[in-house]
Amino acid sequence: MTFHVTITNPSDGARSASDILVESATLSTADPDESGRLAPAGQAYLTYAATSGVSSGIYNSPSQPVYFGGMNPMPASALNFVSTAGKVYPAVRLNPHTPMSEFAQTDDGLVDATYYFVVPFDTQVGRIVIEPFRTVGYELNFTTSGPFALDVSGPTTIPVSMPKRLSEGAPGGGSSRPGATTGGELGSVIEWLVIAGVIIAGVALVVKRRRPKVDESVPEPTANVDETRPADTAAAVVRVEPENTTVADQLDEMFVGIMGPVTFQPPLNTTREAIRGIATYLAVYHDRPQTRSEVITAVYPTSSTMAEVTEGTFLNRISETRAILGPERFPEAKAGRYQLVNVRTDWELFQHRATDANGLEGDARRATILGALGLVRGEPFVGEGGRHFLWVREKGLDHEITRAVIAVAHNGLRDFLNADDLAGAEEILRRGLRLAPAATILWEDLTDVLLEHHDQSLMKRHFDEARAFLSESEVEALRQREDG
Repeated sequence: MTFHVTITNPSDGARSASDILVESATLSTADPDESGRLAPAGQAYLTYAATSGVSSGIYNSPSQPVYFGGMNPMPASALNFVSTAGKVYPAVRLNPHTPMSEFAQTDDGLVDATYYFVVPFDTQVGRIVIEPFRTVGYELNFTTSGPFALDVSGPTTIPVSMPKRLSEGAPGGGSSRPGATTGGELGSVIEWLVIAGVIIAGVALVVKRRRPKVDESVPEPTANVDETRPADTAAAVVRVEPENTTVADQLDEMFVGIMGPVTFQPPLNTTREAIRGIATYLAVYHDRPQTRSEVITAVYPTSSTMAEVTEGTFLNRISETRAILGPERFPEAKAGRYQLVNVRTDWELFQHRATDANGLEGDARRATILGALGLVRGEPFVGEGGRHFLWVREKGLDHEITRAVIAVAHNGLRDFLNADDLAGAEEILRRGLRLAPAATILWEDLTDVLLEHHDQSLMKRHFDEARAFLSESEVEALRQREDG
């Protein structure tokens, strides 16, 4: 079976859908880059593979105005593996390929790459989550136009589980040694019969094993294990999540996005700005109880044109907010203080990932930097300029977020350049610019990266894009970098 994701061209409002088939997930001690290296001690590589093409009903329908093809594959920053404890493991992308747009029926490019995660070897249950993301592709019908920036819907959640005995004989990791398996040995891969039941955005899927199939009669050797002792063979444990669940439901928490338009997962079913302001404020500062005075000062600021809120109105809004969020997330006030529980924000997760990256090296560090910047969807709190969100500027939270994102993108650039990963370098800089489009230092960094492509048409488009956010003198300074 297949499922749909919606693709939108924001420049003209065109919408279409892509069918995605999750083919397999494999757990291996061998690095997926085929270098022959083994995973670090106690860790393994979880590799995810899928195919995609324009939905058949759309492709064959004369009434469908457009569909999309020739898309750049999903960025690694859009894909995470989440453990049952809520720990997030960002993806690494290998071998991305953008097919010709005319192949859209069978390969529209949306997932045309290899993705993997570095996870603990004893991982047994978790979920792969594909967040909403933006890509570039072509709009097709009788003619081909583009390329355009395209928005892909989400989140898409894939619950997975595997047998407990896969954690036995965990590899020592590090480097190849006598008795250790290598990247070329078929037995080093533990293929999950995973995701035999998959719930994605409430749609049940059946997932096929990736071809060529592994002969399940072959014993499964593990690194640094006595190969004279027969190894256990893998067997699948199917876990199907309830329908119509969300990422936040499955993690038993509410997720609030502020690094872009303010979003709630599960959705906040109200159009009242006051309630959105209260819920967002308490989510951002959920680490400690907030007094009545703190909430009122933040969400109901006063001025010559804004009157003080009455006690009755404030308490009504608090009650309405609790009714929408539920008492399990917004309990009754204790000693006159309000606090949300089972909640986190993308800003909080960004800070955790940025901190984690500082203690890592190599692939893991770059993947974690990508994972942090992958949370960026736009300028912080974009579109929220009303009274009930003035606290964002009063507290300088928007500037704090902007400074942090610029620092992670700029400082992380060296890691990608040292690894000769120009695609990754470009991706983190564009993510940073999505939130801080006027950050001169990121435009300078991006100019230097793009100059490595030696494509004059690419540079012209780059300078035109910069001109929308920078002054003419700043753009001219970027051009001078082209001259050396």
